[in-house]
Amino acid sequence: MRLVTMAFLFCLASSIAYAQTYELDWRVINQEWKFIKEQTGAPEELPLPPIIFTTDMPPAARMMFQYPTDDNPNDRMVIMINPKTMETYDREMIDWGLGHELTHYAMILEENAWDLTKKTYVQETRHHCNPRFMRITRQIADLIYNIYHDERAKYQRSEEHTSELQSQSTISYA
Repeated sequence: MRLVTMAFLFCLASSIAYAQTYELDWRVINQEWKFIKEQTGAPEELPLPPIIFTTDMPPAARMMFQYPTDDNPNDRMVIMINPKTMETYDREMIDWGLGHELTHYAMILEENAWDLTKKTYVQETRHHCNPRFMRITRQIADLIYNIYHDERAKYQRSEEHTSELQSQSTISYA
C-alpha cells in the first residue's frame, strides 16, 4: 500500500508541475510581432496566434508552429511551447524562439494572402532556407539584445574593453 501511495503522489506531483503557469515576456513579444509585421507587410491588425504550453509535440521539440494543411486539416494554427523549454532556456532564448515561430506564422499567412479564414494553408517556400526568413530572425536576435542590454551598457562594455586594451599596450608617451 505504501508504494501505491508513493506512486500516486509522484504522479500527482508530476501533473502539478505541468499544470503550473509560465510567464512570457509580452513586452518583448509585442515588439517582435510589430517588427515581424513591418518586415513581412502584414496587416497591422493581424493578431498573434494562440501560444500554448503542451507536452503533446514531438519529443525533441522545444517550440513549434503548427497550422492546418491538406495532409493534417484538423491541426490548429498555434505556437506550442514544451514546458521544459521554460525550465531549461533563459528568457532571451525563449523570446528569440517565439520570434522565430512568429516569423513562420507571418510567412505562412503571407503565402496565403493573409487569410485567417482558410481551412488549410499551403507553404510555398522552405522558410529555413529562405534568406528573408534568416534575415528577419537574425534581426529579431538584435532586437532582443537591444531590449535586454541597453545602449549605455553596450557602450560601457566597449569602454571597459578599450581600457583593458590600452593597459596592455606598449605605447609610451614622452
